[in-house]
Amino acid sequence: MIRRADTQAGLRVGWYADTVDERMASVRLRMLLPIRALVAEGVAADLVVPGMSARSHAVLVIAKSTSARALALAQQAKRGGRALIFDICDNLFASKLRGDRTALARLVRLLELADVVTVSTAVLLDQLRREMPAITAKARIIPDMIETVEDFAAHPPSAAANWHLARLRRFLSRYPDSLHCLWFGKSNGSRAGVVHLTAGVRELERFAAKGHPLPTLTLVSNANSYWRYLVTSRGWRVPTIFIPWSLASFGPVAALHRVAVLPVERNDYTVGKTINRPATAIMAGLGVVADALSSYEELRSFVALDDWQGGLAHYQRIDPRHDPLLMAARDYLLHRYGAEAIGKQWAALFRDIAPAAELT
Repeated sequence: MIRRADTQAGLRVGWYADTVDERMASVRLRMLLPIRALVAEGVAADLVVPGMSARSHAVLVIAKSTSARALALAQQAKRGGRALIFDICDNLFASKLRGDRTALARLVRLLELADVVTVSTAVLLDQLRREMPAITAKARIIPDMIETVEDFAAHPPSAAANWHLARLRRFLSRYPDSLHCLWFGKSNGSRAGVVHLTAGVRELERFAAKGHPLPTLTLVSNANSYWRYLVTSRGWRVPTIFIPWSLASFGPVAALHRVAVLPVERNDYTVGKTINRPATAIMAGLGVVADALSSYEELRSFVALDDWQGGLAHYQRIDPRHDPLLMAARDYLLHRYGAEAIGKQWAALFRDIAPAAELT
C-alpha cells in the first residue's frame, strides 16, 4: 500500500512504454528527459522494464501505450493502491488505432483507470474531452521538455551517420549561393509528415521565382519514410536530399542549414501537436518558417508563421546564429520548457497525486 509520510525520501516513480526507443521524440521528451531531470532533483524515477512489478513504484506513468501489457500493469498498480498516470501526447483516437477496436478499447480503459491523465497541449486535451468527457476533471497539461544540441551531441555518431553527413556536405556544396532549408520529422500516412511537404516546396519555388537562387531542401526522417519521399517529391524543382534520422548526426546536420521549413496540413491528428519541432529547430540554431498550429503561436514574435516569403527572405539576409530574435527565442524556450521548468511540473504532479508517498 502507499503510506503518506512527511518527506519524499521513499517516493519512487516509474515510467512504462510499450516501446522504449530513444530515437522516438515522444520517448525522449516525455520519458527519458523528465526522468533525468527528476533524478537530478533527487526524485527516484526510472523505467518500468519487463519483469518488474508495478507495485515497485508509488506512482506509475503509462506513456502513450495501449498494449495488453500496459493495461495489465495499470490494473496491477491500481490493485496495489499505487497512483496511476496515463500520459498522452498525440490524439490516439485519430491515429492508426482507429482501425483496431481492441486497442481502442484498451485505450479507453486506461483513461478510465488513471488517477490523472497528462496531455501535452490544450488543443489535444479538448480533442480527448470530446471523445471521453469523463477525463475532464482529472486532466493535467504538462508540455514536452525541449531538447538542446548538447542533448543530441551526447550520442556518438555511427559510421553510417558519418557517411550520410559527408554525403550531405557534398550535396550542399553544389549550391553555395542557395538558402539551405531543412525539414525533419516522421510520417503518419496521409495525416502528417512527408506527404504535406509539397505545399512548402511550392513556397520555395515561389521564392526562387522572385530572383533568389533555388533553395535546397534536406529531409531528415526515419528510414521507412524514404519511399514516401520518392513518391511525393516527383515534380519538385527544388534540389533535395534524404538523410536517415540519427540522434548523433542531427546537430551536425542542422548546423549545415539556415532554416527549418515546417509545412503542416491541419487535421484532427496534427492540430493537437506540440511546440516540439519549431523548438527543436530553434535550439539547434535554425530559423523557422512554418504553417501555424495553436501550439506554435507563442513563437510568432520570434519566427515566421504563415509568412513563407517574408520568412525565407529574412533568413536569406540574416544568419540565424546572429539573429537577435532567435537568441531571445532560445532564452524563452529554456525558461518555459527546459529541464528545470518541466521537471518541476512533473514533480508537483507527483506531490499532488501521492504526497510524500513511500512504499511499505
